[in-house]
Amino acid sequence: MKKVLACLMLIALLLPAGVFAAEFDPNGVYYAYLGLQSQNQIFRNAWACPYFGAEGTDWAKYDDNHFNDMFHTDNGLQAGVFQDIEIRGNGTYSVSVSGFDFGNDEMFNLIFFSTNIPLAGNPVTFSDVTVKMDGSTKSRFDGDDGNRPIIPGLDTNETKDFYEVHCISGLLEYDMPTDEISIEFTVSGFAYDLELLVY
Repeated sequence: MKKVLACLMLIALLLPAGVFAAEFDPNGVYYAYLGLQSQNQIFRNAWACPYFGAEGTDWAKYDDNHFNDMFHTDNGLQAGVFQDIEIRGNGTYSVSVSGFDFGNDEMFNLIFFSTNIPLAGNPVTFSDVTVKMDGSTKSRFDGDDGNRPIIPGLDTNETKDFYEVHCISGLLEYDMPTDEISIEFTVSGFAYDLELLVY
């Protein structure tokens, strides 16, 4: 029993403050966040990143927690407005960023979306993942012939507690966007469906 408690305490210490890796609740409400890293390290990290995530410890080195902003560790705040999404059941969602300036960068090192959905528990599926730049589709992962994004912790040997969906492997040719980046995806695995509002 002492060994079990010690292990639980160690896990708690490794997670950022306020981030708890409970099991997925199929009746719950969760969130998704677009993340990226440009060629010269302009970035927004994953929600659960222990360093620059929502409760990351390295924000203490700066004037504030800038998880909701575009950032550069040497140059501080960068232009960019993120549109995150609340996930309420099975359905199709989109996350995006606009109003950015990547300077002379010619490529991205990472493009993904992160969530606060735990990997533990009944599995969640992300399908029809589509990356758009300036309104034009640059990559669509439809699941055919192994065409799907990478989920660290499931598709890799990394230790992860929450779903992240990485899309950079599908971006073979593209020009750097000037206006907007978005990722659209369909979620399944919840016990209820998204209720679309009709106006």
